[in-house]
Amino acid sequence: MTVNNCAVGFNMPAAIKDTGDDLHDLPPRRIRKAFLVDEHPACPEHWLRSSGRIKSYFVPIIEDHGMWLDFNESMAMTEYDVAIVVSVQGVNAITGLPCKDPQLEQYRDECPKHKKAFGPDRFCKECNYKWPKQNYIASTATPEGFLWLDGFRSDDGVVRQYVLTASVLRSVAKAIVGNDRVYALGVSFFLSKQKRPKPVIPPSRGVATAGGLTWGSSVNHYYSKGLDGSAGSKGLVVYDGAGDTSAINFMADAECDSGPEAYSSDKISMKNSPGISTHEIDRSESKRHLMDTGRKGTLMRSVSAKKMSFAPAPEPMATASLPIKKLASTKAMEIAAGAKIDQRVYDDANGLDFYQDTPEGIIVVNYCLESEADAIVKAGKVDVSGSKDGFLKDVPVGNP
Repeated sequence: MTVNNCAVGFNMPAAIKDTGDDLHDLPPRRIRKAFLVDEHPACPEHWLRSSGRIKSYFVPIIEDHGMWLDFNESMAMTEYDVAIVVSVQGVNAITGLPCKDPQLEQYRDECPKHKKAFGPDRFCKECNYKWPKQNYIASTATPEGFLWLDGFRSDDGVVRQYVLTASVLRSVAKAIVGNDRVYALGVSFFLSKQKRPKPVIPPSRGVATAGGLTWGSSVNHYYSKGLDGSAGSKGLVVYDGAGDTSAINFMADAECDSGPEAYSSDKISMKNSPGISTHEIDRSESKRHLMDTGRKGTLMRSVSAKKMSFAPAPEPMATASLPIKKLASTKAMEIAAGAKIDQRVYDDANGLDFYQDTPEGIIVVNYCLESEADAIVKAGKVDVSGSKDGFLKDVPVGNP
């Protein structure tokens, strides 16, 4: 899902079983297909339509599964650093505060709830916990490749996994904002005022290419042509101190088809670059390498080397010639705070003046059960891309 060169990926792994105080490793990648609301007239009327800097999508989900949001692709699409505010059903996922109008906030001196001075390490006696430094995640603070959020922030270095559930009693938003909650996610992207510094490539290693892939630093996202020649393929290149590639994580190039495994959450297509081997490394293993031993370079999440399967969308059709009945409603699905996951929200060393005052873009993620998504998709699709010729569409063009 993209808006103005910012992106978020929706993953839906199985929910982790809560075993008390146990701290769990990061769940694996399970990419979900997203659909633009504006292209599907059968979407419920109450779902927000795209407008200005806001783009609205919907994602098919499975009840009692987990989810996590991946923002790493944004670093491939923009030359700026980014601060990301995540709203889950109208509640900020970092602070637990209501989040109606997205804005960047930092908490340095006093509790935003009680307006009283913090104790040590932003401890609020009234709240009886320590506050995070800010209400967003920042690319400037987060290690490269770790720009994701798997759940609601709990203690420092801990999040509680997002879990999709029909149980109102488990809803985080219900407990905080009550009936003011919404059944959608909101992701707001604030760009830095200045472009981020370009990575420095060690002269001794130089730059090598393979299959359309360009690399030259110990941990480097590749943002060039896809390995199949198409634009937009992205991933993470990993190699050892000698500069040899050891693993590649392909985030794009997913093949789509139809079949009974529509919207499958656990199948992905991986394509090998000539001369470069690929293998899977679990995210927890990569974290140990990066944090404990100082080794640079690992895959951040494991994926299945199987084919991804999504339901095909029908050919575009005009709503004027074929009226489409809207889906009246969808099953109300809440988002709960599940098991503890080892994940940190890193403190941003920059002040708020480092970022632009207004979001570059906002992505709204509506969600519904797979059966409901099937009905919406099969009802038909309209073309909202318009003419590729722009203002030249109504004037003579070409050279006889």
